[in-house]
Amino acid sequence: MIVRTGFEQVKVNKLFYSCYDSGKFINYGGMDIFIVTKRTDDLIEKYLNPEENKRYNSLSSTKLRYQFLAGRIVVKRMVNIFFKKSKQINTDVRDIIVRNVEKGNEKGRPYIYIPSQSDHGLNISITHSKDYVASVIGESFIVGIDCEECYKRDHSFISLVFTNNEWELCNTIFADLEEHNRITLLWILKECLVKAIGIGFLLGFKAFELYLDELNKNIYVKFHEKMIPYVPIKLSFIQFYYGFLNKSCFSIAVLKICDKYKL
Repeated sequence: MIVRTGFEQVKVNKLFYSCYDSGKFINYGGMDIFIVTKRTDDLIEKYLNPEENKRYNSLSSTKLRYQFLAGRIVVKRMVNIFFKKSKQINTDVRDIIVRNVEKGNEKGRPYIYIPSQSDHGLNISITHSKDYVASVIGESFIVGIDCEECYKRDHSFISLVFTNNEWELCNTIFADLEEHNRITLLWILKECLVKAIGIGFLLGFKAFELYLDELNKNIYVKFHEKMIPYVPIKLSFIQFYYGFLNKSCFSIAVLKICDKYKL
């Protein structure tokens, strides 16, 4: 199974919202970044509902509690922005519940539950990296996000997680970046895609690959046979967004399904 992709570099600010526009449909999407802080008491009271507060207090380490809280903050801020832009009813952030799938191949994947807006159609993804927590939401399409600090990695990492085609692609389209930034970027592009699909690297790092078609210069994702059952049947296009903030790199995958849009 082969799916065409698009790549766009974006300027990563602390907070940005935008519309993804394919020329035939426009949907709201956005990304929010939160810098983890140790001053949390007022944030807990403002953002967490009793269900989330219980889970927050059950976490075993301070770091996990900070990340949990920050993840809820970024999602809820963005959901509020979405409702304002779409002119839907105002929703208190404590009424927005961020839960995780508890079983199956998608175990751990976050989703939004809003009692008064059961048909909101929003998909979310959350990532944690050192002092940053970021999330992305998409209306009616599937999204995944990842963030990593850029640092030098051993070349054994390249052979472990990338195919030859992917490394060639990386050195072609990201040639202007330093090698450790290229490696990190390619890694999180792969990771945000499997987060969007919902299975992580359950089937290994090379169950799919990104490659450049030298003839028409388009970039494609090839899903190998063992991964095809997990990929949305009518997946028609994958849009990647990426950018850098300080020493970290962010990437977003947006999966467009053709039974929902006339592409």
